[in-house]
Amino acid sequence: MKPNHRTRKDQPELPPQAGENYLYRAFGEKAVLIPIPSGSKQATIKGWQKTTLAQTQRPEYQKRLSNGCNIAILNGPPSAGLCSIDIDDDRYLLEFLKLNPGLKGTTKSFGRRGCNFWVQVTGDYPQSVYKITTPDAKTPKGIAKVGEWRSGGGYTIVHGTHPEGGHYEVVGRRPREIAFSDIRFPEGWKLPWEEATPAPFSSSPTSSISPDTPSAPPETPNTSYTTTPLHPYTPT
Repeated sequence: MKPNHRTRKDQPELPPQAGENYLYRAFGEKAVLIPIPSGSKQATIKGWQKTTLAQTQRPEYQKRLSNGCNIAILNGPPSAGLCSIDIDDDRYLLEFLKLNPGLKGTTKSFGRRGCNFWVQVTGDYPQSVYKITTPDAKTPKGIAKVGEWRSGGGYTIVHGTHPEGGHYEVVGRRPREIAFSDIRFPEGWKLPWEEATPAPFSSSPTSSISPDTPSAPPETPNTSYTTTPLHPYTPT
Protein backbone atom coordinates (compact mmCIF):
# COMPACT_ATOMS: atom_id res chain seq x y z
CA MET A 1 0.00 0.00 0.00
CA LYS A 2 1.29 3.44 -0.89
CA PRO A 3 2.06 5.40 2.30
CA ASN A 4 -0.06 8.48 2.91
CA HIS A 5 1.56 11.24 4.97
CA ARG A 6 -1.17 13.82 4.53
CA THR A 7 -3.51 14.49 7.42
CA ARG A 8 -6.33 14.20 4.88
CA LYS A 9 -6.48 12.81 1.38
CA ASP A 10 -7.65 15.89 -0.41
CA GLN A 11 -7.28 19.57 0.21
CA PRO A 12 -9.50 22.04 -1.65
CA GLU A 13 -7.90 24.53 -3.99
CA LEU A 14 -7.38 27.85 -2.28
CA PRO A 15 -8.96 30.96 -3.75
CA PRO A 16 -6.16 32.89 -5.52
CA GLN A 17 -6.73 35.97 -3.37
CA ALA A 18 -6.39 33.93 -0.16
CA GLY A 19 -3.35 31.88 -1.15
CA GLU A 20 -0.54 34.12 0.09
CA ASN A 21 -2.25 34.79 3.45
CA TYR A 22 -2.66 31.06 4.02
CA LEU A 23 1.01 30.49 3.21
CA TYR A 24 2.16 33.00 5.81
CA ARG A 25 0.12 31.12 8.39
CA ALA A 26 1.55 27.77 7.33
CA PHE A 27 5.19 28.79 6.84
CA GLY A 28 5.63 31.87 9.02
CA GLU A 29 5.68 35.62 8.42
CA LYS A 30 9.35 35.61 7.33
CA ALA A 31 8.76 33.36 4.33
CA VAL A 32 9.81 35.11 1.10
CA LEU A 33 7.17 34.29 -1.51
CA ILE A 34 7.87 34.56 -5.23
CA PRO A 35 5.29 34.32 -8.04
CA ILE A 36 5.72 31.58 -10.66
CA PRO A 37 3.61 31.38 -13.85
CA SER A 38 0.61 29.12 -13.31
CA GLY A 39 1.33 25.53 -14.28
CA SER A 40 5.09 26.12 -14.40
CA LYS A 41 8.07 25.47 -12.14
CA GLN A 42 10.34 28.14 -13.61
CA ALA A 43 10.68 31.56 -11.97
CA THR A 44 10.57 34.39 -14.51
CA ILE A 45 11.34 37.31 -12.19
CA LYS A 46 14.79 38.66 -13.01
CA GLY A 47 17.07 38.34 -10.00
CA TRP A 48 14.61 36.26 -7.98
CA GLN A 49 17.54 35.06 -5.85
CA LYS A 50 17.88 38.57 -4.43
CA THR A 51 14.24 39.01 -3.45
CA THR A 52 13.90 40.27 0.12
CA LEU A 53 11.07 39.99 2.61
CA ALA A 54 10.63 43.78 2.57
CA GLN A 55 10.13 43.77 -1.22
CA THR A 56 7.44 41.10 -0.99
CA GLN A 57 5.40 43.18 1.48
CA ARG A 58 4.84 46.02 -0.98
CA PRO A 59 1.19 46.31 -2.12
CA GLU A 60 2.03 45.89 -5.80
CA TYR A 61 4.01 42.71 -5.06
CA GLN A 62 1.24 41.26 -2.88
CA LYS A 63 -1.22 42.01 -5.67
CA ARG A 64 0.94 39.99 -8.05
CA LEU A 65 0.82 37.04 -5.66
CA SER A 66 -2.98 37.21 -5.75
CA ASN A 67 -3.45 36.91 -9.51
CA GLY A 68 -3.84 33.13 -9.62
CA CYS A 69 -0.17 32.33 -10.17
CA ASN A 70 1.84 29.53 -8.63
CA ILE A 71 3.71 30.59 -5.49
CA ALA A 72 7.13 29.41 -4.34
CA ILE A 73 9.12 30.01 -1.17
CA LEU A 74 12.72 31.17 -1.42
CA ASN A 75 14.65 28.71 0.71
CA GLY A 76 17.37 29.39 3.24
CA PRO A 77 18.84 32.77 4.23
CA PRO A 78 16.24 35.03 2.54
CA SER A 79 13.48 33.33 4.56
CA ALA A 80 15.50 33.37 7.82
CA GLY A 81 16.54 29.72 7.67
CA LEU A 82 13.34 28.20 6.25
CA CYS A 83 14.52 25.09 4.37
CA SER A 84 12.89 22.03 2.87
CA ILE A 85 13.88 18.39 2.64
CA ASP A 86 12.46 17.15 -0.64
CA ILE A 87 11.89 13.39 -0.83
CA ASP A 88 10.79 12.42 -4.32
CA ASP A 89 9.92 8.77 -3.79
CA ASP A 90 7.33 7.51 -1.30
CA ARG A 91 9.45 4.45 -0.53
CA TYR A 92 12.01 6.68 1.21
CA LEU A 93 9.48 8.65 3.27
CA LEU A 94 8.96 6.05 5.98
CA GLU A 95 12.69 5.44 6.19
CA PHE A 96 13.28 9.14 6.81
CA LEU A 97 10.42 9.54 9.28
CA LYS A 98 11.55 6.54 11.30
CA LEU A 99 14.74 8.45 12.12
CA ASN A 100 12.94 11.80 12.48
CA PRO A 101 9.61 11.17 14.26
CA GLY A 102 9.54 14.78 15.42
CA LEU A 103 9.06 15.93 11.82
CA LYS A 104 5.73 14.12 11.43
CA GLY A 105 3.96 17.25 12.64
CA THR A 106 6.00 19.83 10.77
CA THR A 107 4.58 21.71 7.78
CA LYS A 108 4.65 19.52 4.67
CA SER A 109 3.99 20.36 1.03
CA PHE A 110 3.03 17.94 -1.73
CA GLY A 111 3.24 17.98 -5.50
CA ARG A 112 2.65 15.01 -7.77
CA ARG A 113 4.79 12.62 -5.73
CA GLY A 114 6.77 12.46 -2.53
CA CYS A 115 6.81 15.20 0.05
CA ASN A 116 8.70 18.30 1.20
CA PHE A 117 9.37 18.45 4.94
CA TRP A 118 9.78 22.08 6.06
CA VAL A 119 12.10 23.08 8.89
CA GLN A 120 13.09 26.41 10.46
CA VAL A 121 16.80 25.78 10.95
CA THR A 122 18.70 27.33 13.84
CA GLY A 123 22.48 27.66 13.84
CA ASP A 124 24.66 26.46 10.96
CA TYR A 125 23.35 24.56 7.94
CA PRO A 126 24.36 23.83 4.31
CA GLN A 127 23.41 26.81 2.14
CA SER A 128 22.84 25.42 -1.33
CA VAL A 129 20.67 22.94 -3.18
CA TYR A 130 22.05 19.41 -2.92
CA LYS A 131 20.80 16.24 -4.60
CA ILE A 132 20.55 13.28 -2.24
CA THR A 133 21.10 9.82 -3.72
CA THR A 134 21.34 6.22 -2.52
CA PRO A 135 22.78 3.00 -4.00
CA ASP A 136 20.17 1.02 -5.95
CA ALA A 137 21.15 -2.08 -7.90
CA LYS A 138 17.86 -1.97 -9.82
CA THR A 139 18.77 1.25 -11.65
CA PRO A 140 21.01 1.36 -14.77
CA LYS A 141 23.72 3.35 -12.97
CA GLY A 142 23.28 1.69 -9.62
CA ILE A 143 22.21 4.98 -8.02
CA ALA A 144 18.72 6.29 -7.25
CA LYS A 145 17.74 9.86 -6.49
CA VAL A 146 16.14 10.27 -3.08
CA GLY A 147 15.45 14.00 -3.31
CA GLU A 148 17.11 17.28 -2.37
CA TRP A 149 18.18 19.45 0.54
CA ARG A 150 16.92 22.92 -0.47
CA SER A 151 18.45 26.01 1.02
CA GLY A 152 20.40 28.98 -0.40
CA GLY A 153 19.90 29.53 -4.13
CA GLY A 154 16.74 27.48 -4.41
CA TYR A 155 12.97 27.64 -4.04
CA THR A 156 10.11 25.22 -3.52
CA ILE A 157 6.67 25.66 -5.07
CA VAL A 158 3.88 25.28 -2.51
CA HIS A 159 0.76 26.74 -4.12
CA GLY A 160 -0.93 26.58 -7.50
CA THR A 161 -1.16 24.15 -10.41
CA HIS A 162 1.43 21.42 -10.99
CA PRO A 163 2.76 21.19 -14.58
CA GLU A 164 1.56 17.56 -14.74
CA GLY A 165 -1.90 18.43 -13.44
CA GLY A 166 -3.45 18.71 -10.01
CA HIS A 167 -2.65 21.23 -7.31
CA TYR A 168 0.08 21.65 -4.75
CA GLU A 169 -1.04 20.90 -1.21
CA VAL A 170 0.12 22.15 2.18
CA VAL A 171 -0.48 20.35 5.48
CA GLY A 172 0.58 21.61 8.89
CA ARG A 173 0.57 24.83 10.89
CA ARG A 174 4.22 25.80 11.26
CA PRO A 175 7.64 24.36 10.31
CA ARG A 176 9.44 22.78 13.22
CA GLU A 177 12.37 24.76 14.60
CA ILE A 178 15.40 22.47 14.64
CA ALA A 179 19.21 22.46 14.49
CA PHE A 180 20.54 20.96 11.27
CA SER A 181 22.71 18.59 13.29
CA ASP A 182 19.53 17.10 14.80
CA ILE A 183 18.16 16.02 11.41
CA ARG A 184 18.95 12.34 10.78
CA PHE A 185 19.50 10.86 7.35
CA PRO A 186 19.37 7.09 6.73
CA GLU A 187 22.62 5.18 6.44
CA GLY A 188 23.65 4.79 2.81
CA TRP A 189 22.18 8.07 1.60
CA LYS A 190 24.85 10.15 -0.11
CA LEU A 191 24.95 13.63 1.43
CA PRO A 192 27.05 15.93 -0.79
CA TRP A 193 27.57 18.61 1.88
CA GLU A 194 29.60 16.10 3.91
CA GLU A 195 32.07 15.85 1.03
CA ALA A 196 32.33 19.57 0.25
CA THR A 197 35.55 21.42 1.11
CA PRO A 198 35.43 23.71 2.95
CA ALA A 199 32.25 22.66 4.75
CA PRO A 200 29.36 24.64 3.17
CA PHE A 201 27.71 25.74 6.39
CA SER A 202 26.44 29.14 7.47
CA SER A 203 24.22 30.41 10.25
CA SER A 204 20.65 31.46 9.70
CA PRO A 205 20.44 35.29 9.56
CA THR A 206 17.87 37.35 11.39
CA SER A 207 17.06 39.30 8.23
CA SER A 208 16.90 38.47 4.54
CA ILE A 209 20.21 38.58 2.64
CA SER A 210 21.05 37.64 -0.90
CA PRO A 211 22.52 34.17 -1.44
CA ASP A 212 24.42 35.71 -4.36
CA THR A 213 26.66 37.65 -1.96
CA PRO A 214 29.47 35.54 -0.48
CA SER A 215 30.59 36.36 3.02
CA ALA A 216 34.18 36.93 4.08
CA PRO A 217 36.55 33.93 3.72
CA PRO A 218 36.63 31.79 6.88
CA GLU A 219 39.45 32.42 9.31
CA THR A 220 39.30 28.94 10.78
CA PRO A 221 38.27 25.57 9.32
CA ASN A 222 34.53 24.92 9.01
CA THR A 223 33.50 28.51 9.74
CA SER A 224 30.53 29.79 7.82
CA TYR A 225 30.24 31.12 4.31
CA THR A 226 27.51 31.27 1.71
CA THR A 227 27.80 29.00 -1.30
CA THR A 228 27.16 30.08 -4.86
CA PRO A 229 23.56 29.23 -5.83
CA LEU A 230 22.59 27.23 -8.88
CA HIS A 231 21.66 29.20 -12.04
CA PRO A 232 19.22 28.68 -13.56
CA TYR A 233 17.27 26.70 -10.98
CA THR A 234 14.15 24.65 -11.45
CA PRO A 235 12.90 22.45 -8.58
CA THR A 236 12.33 18.83 -9.56
